[in-house]
Amino acid sequence: MTSPSNAKPLPPAGGNGKAQEHVSRPAGPSLPLRTHPERSEGMTFSGDGHKPGEAPIDIILIWGRPGVGKTIFGLGSPYRPILVLDTERSAKLYQAHFTFDWQDCTTYSGPEGLSNALHAIRPGQYGTVIVDTATQWCEWVARAIFQRESHRAEKQSQLVWGMVKQEVRQTIQELLNKVQVIVFTAHDRTKYNSPFSEREPRVLDPIIEYATVALQLERGPNERIPRGVVTKSRILALPPHLPKATWEALLHYVTHPADWAHLKAEERVPEEVLYPDLTRRMAALIDA
Repeated sequence: MTSPSNAKPLPPAGGNGKAQEHVSRPAGPSLPLRTHPERSEGMTFSGDGHKPGEAPIDIILIWGRPGVGKTIFGLGSPYRPILVLDTERSAKLYQAHFTFDWQDCTTYSGPEGLSNALHAIRPGQYGTVIVDTATQWCEWVARAIFQRESHRAEKQSQLVWGMVKQEVRQTIQELLNKVQVIVFTAHDRTKYNSPFSEREPRVLDPIIEYATVALQLERGPNERIPRGVVTKSRILALPPHLPKATWEALLHYVTHPADWAHLKAEERVPEEVLYPDLTRRMAALIDA
């Protein structure tokens, strides 16, 4: 199949054949890494100034390199209970430290696939649903629809890509009527045709369009909590950079907006010098 100019060819089909669906909770006491231990499972928290149970952010896209802390960010959601739809079997390891429902989704279609898992969620059953990862979900949707529309995929690929995006949009809209918060995690990639190797989330456009907030996570070798670069926000209160990418930081800025006229040093994104040699030569000429 062919893809539009801003997309890359689809990778080989993922999964390991027939998946085994599994929903579980960890046995024994949980150790949720939250700053509010009084919040128990099943309770909701909306932050200061918000009605109980009302989330000010309904869709969050968390993206970055593998291992940067995308899944852990989602598991820190105060809107509970939490369900993780795991397409890469990467969240199960966190059950020793967080309380959440985990469902193994290593295919898209079929009785144990991600598609049925999304549609099976009942309204009000969960406060937060984490699709981990949306990168895999988008690839599965594209592959399934291109196979279904194979008779027109070669000559009408743009039309088929439109069907793929519409499928993603409809699923998001359906999910919004069932839960308070949707967290999409995504891998990153080099931005298409970028002369400066800029990075972007590896998902389809509808997820970026629907996202209330998109955060690119970054973490140094000696940092436990990642930083967050705000790559999209419908909340004007957020600064360009979150020194600590946590739910507490997000909800704090919702009620205590950043002062864009006087941003703190840690709230600023360092400006990259695109031509350092030219900058040094210009500085030398000015000094001369």
